[in-house]
Amino acid sequence: MPIDSNGRGMLCEACQKIFRGRQILSAGSTTSDNQTSQWNSQAHQPSLQSFLKASDLGCPVCYEFRSSIGEARLEIFAGLSTSNEFSYWVLERREGGGYDLNLALDDDYDELIEYRLSLDLEVLPPNIYDGPTENNSLFAGGSTDSDAAWAQAFRWYQACLSMHTACNSSSHYLPSRLLSLSEDDPGVIRLVATKVERKGIYCYATLSHCWGDANILKLQSSTLDAFQQGISLSLLPKTFVEAIAVSRRFSIPYLWIDSLCIIQDSVADWRAEAASMEDVYSNSRLNIMATASRNSHEGLFRSRDPKHLALCIVESQWTDAANDRFSIVQDEMWRTEMTNAPLNQRGWVLQERILPPRALHYGQHQLLWECRELDACEKYPTGLPKSLRNIFTGVKITDPEAYQRYHYGWYSRDGGSVGKGERLKKLIDYAYMLWDRWILVYSSMQFTRYSDRLIAFSGLANRMRAILQDEYHAGLWQTRFADELLWFTYGDGSIEDEFIPYRPPDGGAPSWSWASVTGKVATSSTVDFTGKAYHLDLKAVNVTPVSGREGDDNNDDTGAILDGQVRIRGFLKRGTLLKNVYHMPEEDYEAPATVYSVEVDGIEPVIAFVDEPMVNWDTMKIVVLPVLTNLKDSDDLDSKEERLHALLLRRQAGLPKGFYARVGYVSGTEKEFSSSQLRDFFHDHQTATSTQGKEGGGTGFRNALRKLVWAKEPRGSGASWPKLGDEKLYLSGAHGEFIIV
Repeated sequence: MPIDSNGRGMLCEACQKIFRGRQILSAGSTTSDNQTSQWNSQAHQPSLQSFLKASDLGCPVCYEFRSSIGEARLEIFAGLSTSNEFSYWVLERREGGGYDLNLALDDDYDELIEYRLSLDLEVLPPNIYDGPTENNSLFAGGSTDSDAAWAQAFRWYQACLSMHTACNSSSHYLPSRLLSLSEDDPGVIRLVATKVERKGIYCYATLSHCWGDANILKLQSSTLDAFQQGISLSLLPKTFVEAIAVSRRFSIPYLWIDSLCIIQDSVADWRAEAASMEDVYSNSRLNIMATASRNSHEGLFRSRDPKHLALCIVESQWTDAANDRFSIVQDEMWRTEMTNAPLNQRGWVLQERILPPRALHYGQHQLLWECRELDACEKYPTGLPKSLRNIFTGVKITDPEAYQRYHYGWYSRDGGSVGKGERLKKLIDYAYMLWDRWILVYSSMQFTRYSDRLIAFSGLANRMRAILQDEYHAGLWQTRFADELLWFTYGDGSIEDEFIPYRPPDGGAPSWSWASVTGKVATSSTVDFTGKAYHLDLKAVNVTPVSGREGDDNNDDTGAILDGQVRIRGFLKRGTLLKNVYHMPEEDYEAPATVYSVEVDGIEPVIAFVDEPMVNWDTMKIVVLPVLTNLKDSDDLDSKEERLHALLLRRQAGLPKGFYARVGYVSGTEKEFSSSQLRDFFHDHQTATSTQGKEGGGTGFRNALRKLVWAKEPRGSGASWPKLGDEKLYLSGAHGEFIIV
């Protein structure tokens, strides 16, 4: 089963049977004679040995499934003796054309790892598939350092420089320090201060890498002079040496590496350079990314099997269905090879990935390219098929209009039919949607220090602020501040949960900010909400940046902060947060699930999202803060059902009455709240804020907030806090003022 001359892999006998003879579809699919099929799980590979053989010989379907299983799990499976098949397949008709193909392991194998392992593939006809039908994989070479790999990288780079308007600018910015890669002595590089040696420096590359636990050479106060004299390549880790080779091959004579260009034992230098990261990466000629490496000693280049790059195209030979020439694609390919790669799990890297105009990724199996006009890889060198586009692709697109066109094609429908004001509003809405997407991707990343979460996002915050022309407060935008309070976390802490939310005590953000928790965070995406009514007044926001304290000249309000408070006038309702652990049968084993709910006045609970799992108790006394009500999104345009949104708060220990911390979020339709007094409470207090406009804080709201936003609240022990409302009154349904910290 070799790769043919057009770079197409050939299916093994087990996979070819899926597309021969009588077409067998899964339950719910419509057959060619308009009948609804029954569940049809069909035998695929008879044994682990036959599966491995097919993969080794180059069957692209089995190869993809093997990659998704992982070699470590295959070693576990090797000792299992079973009379059943190794794997099964299910084919299902896709809405809009083509098919979905699912491959799954036999239950005996799944039980060894305690969860179901499967692979989903898309089987697309020519009228839907828009990707290449041939590539250069036959000649790709056995390494990402091969001549073919270099040639492809140069093609991407030259095309981007010469043809991509969105990727090129006339900026002449230079970082404070750069590494000179002069080949007068190829074995030595030199650190230069650009203010002193600016002449002749016209471009530079940057390197994104994982430090890991590896001990690497770093710039320190004591080595600054020596680095300016010269650094022998023999002292540098493998990734640095290979990045220097890449930069030289691309004729880029200067390189910026964080550990060698920032004085690592100087807090002042680190803080000043961290504040300039947006400029450093935004003006890089090329960002070289050690995407597959866990530390700086693993290097850029990888040995590889070219079969991994083969395209998968099959001509069906069914006897009872229409036949075609289908392309089989793995819609999670980009996520697997790019998003889930070691480097891209690191929180600092998202802005390093988004801000540069172009990036060359050194992956585990292939080179991958990202710029503002193209996502590509060696398997799909002319660009990713549209079927592979998802939240993890197109990350370099920071223009809101281009983002919308790339993912949805919405804006192009408007043409010139909208006025200037309506167009501006749409662009702002698109910008907020782009921001929500960044939060979703960024929040699931990893940090060595929790307090870095806002600092490592500051470059993106500054980029978005230039678009929105809005005030920024610890991850939230002022104009739609109430809406942005409605974020929530994924994960319940169960054993198979990939993202367990956690609020560290030194998290570096107030509880009302999404940056205060680790784990995956999603926003309520209120841009498309209609019929919004608010239930609170935002009186003041106060955030104190670390760089703004006395004696610090660098006033970066997008970086690390000391504290933050929101002063609110509204209504609160007492309630109880409940934790329930259920054991739900899942075939032959039980999977625990934790469900949280809010109970008000003993009435039937409503499902809630908690900011972090409750570990030491099963109940918690809380208060409910109504935020807004909107008309529920519905296919029925006449539907008037409302969705209610509220925060869950808890009294903040160590502070006076009237100070609360956020612990969760609750949302539901009128029907879901119908048995709860929360529904009546929302309706009774729906006119709390006549100043807040339909779109998340109208002119009155915005002006009121701007007048008060920098009104300093006292901090520290013995501080004289302002008189807040009588807690007994606003907990009983009257207006009151309180603070969330």
